[in-house]
Amino acid sequence: MFISYKVDDDIKLTYPLELNAAELARVVSESNEFLNRWVPWAKLGFTQEDALVHIQFLNEMFTKNSNFWVFINFQGSIAGGIGLNRFDLDNQATDLGYWLAENRQGHGIVTRACSAMIEYVFDDLGYNRIELRTSPDNDRSVAVANRLGFSREGVLRQAEVINNEYRDLELYSLLRHEWN
Repeated sequence: MFISYKVDDDIKLTYPLELNAAELARVVSESNEFLNRWVPWAKLGFTQEDALVHIQFLNEMFTKNSNFWVFINFQGSIAGGIGLNRFDLDNQATDLGYWLAENRQGHGIVTRACSAMIEYVFDDLGYNRIELRTSPDNDRSVAVANRLGFSREGVLRQAEVINNEYRDLELYSLLRHEWN
């Protein structure tokens, strides 16, 4: 297991440790209204206890080989998260997800972090397909998918629950031969 992976001079991907709970709580609470629109676990009033439970959940899922999430650190501070939500070994496919604090938007952080994760999936894991799901209303996330060369496949109707409301998700995919 790695603790830190350098993407570039500004961005590192770091394994979520319990000692990061206070910083995660601060970042989420500063962007709470924004994140609460897109991220199911970023409930309003997100606390340090919530952050600790979230980190423990991520680490538990990692030990069960069901997901792999890391923090996106930008210039030394947690700015967001990025991860793989499932590993389909039979079909060599996985799901890519990410979130970013509102005040860190517009600097290419997610695009650069996603590029590093995509290279990991295709080069190190040897997978063939990456899926990305996003709300059709999340213009920035749709732009990331397009910028990285993902193809829109369609809409997954009422595929996610956020704030007790079923929401549609757009499904995008990227195949190994389409990358670079």
